[in-house]
Amino acid sequence: MPVAAAVQTTHAVRVSDQPIAGISWFQLPPNHLPTPPDEFHTSQYEPATEVKGNAAMIEFRSVTKQFADGTVAVNEFSLSLPSHQATVLVGSSGCGKTTILRMINRMIEPTSGEILIDGVDITTRNKVELRRSIGYVLQAGGLLPHRTVLDNIATVPILNGVAKREARRSAYVYLQTVGLDSSLADKYPRQLSGGQQQRV
Repeated sequence: MPVAAAVQTTHAVRVSDQPIAGISWFQLPPNHLPTPPDEFHTSQYEPATEVKGNAAMIEFRSVTKQFADGTVAVNEFSLSLPSHQATVLVGSSGCGKTTILRMINRMIEPTSGEILIDGVDITTRNKVELRRSIGYVLQAGGLLPHRTVLDNIATVPILNGVAKREARRSAYVYLQTVGLDSSLADKYPRQLSGGQQQRV
């Protein structure tokens, strides 16, 4: 996400009481986020759970992760991430950023504490369904190399029960949403730049 140029240091909050020293986060106002076309909102996906009151989109409540060898990667981490804002975790290598993110989709289970999405404790949700409901932009390409761009985009909707024809039609809309030309639809991941692969 091209947010670095828009971030000013006044938006940074230092997590000084964390053993994962060096993590800060930046929250950008909504006007820094791209507005998807109307078609983006007309897919067959279930709407997100309605948020009651002032619930954050993602909330960490005193989350700790201690690995089997005794390493404490995250200790008593608390943070509320509001909807419709971009938040960037910044910190040195090994300070816990990846562990924090992997706990959101339950690739890593916290030792203690709670993580909520739209006010719902993620441990109450099926892991597969949870992961399919979250969009990712990976640092390294995570595309299926033997499938076209269009088929890569349509994979999760098809797994969620959307008809193949509809999933592929929607995939064209998603290409436009992230600023990619529809001419890339029939190309394979190896034919894309690193930045294009990330957007797919």
